[in-house]
Amino acid sequence: MADAAPVHLHKGLTTERKLAGLICLSGWLPIRKTAIASMTDHARNLPVFWGHGTKDQVVQYNWGQQSVDILQKSKFKDVTFKSYNMGHEPSSEELRDLKAWLENVFDKS
Repeated sequence: MADAAPVHLHKGLTTERKLAGLICLSGWLPIRKTAIASMTDHARNLPVFWGHGTKDQVVQYNWGQQSVDILQKSKFKDVTFKSYNMGHEPSSEELRDLKAWLENVFDKS
């Protein structure tokens, strides 16, 4: 998750492809200036699900929070940030929230 999230986020923010949304689990946006400068107009309209463990020992929780703040300051319209009492692993609660978010995203499309 930690290695994939930055790549996934950068690609999702800069692609011209029409995506349904972006998902980030216990990740962060390390190259913020580059990603924001290269961001497509479509990206700002994407729904984003961001889940992060408050006890994450791999990607610090505040890095996830700071990344979400940057998206919100970049005028993203629909960012869902969820915190979980866990480390750097998915929890059943996070997966339930992600499933509900996905169902909502696909119901809208």
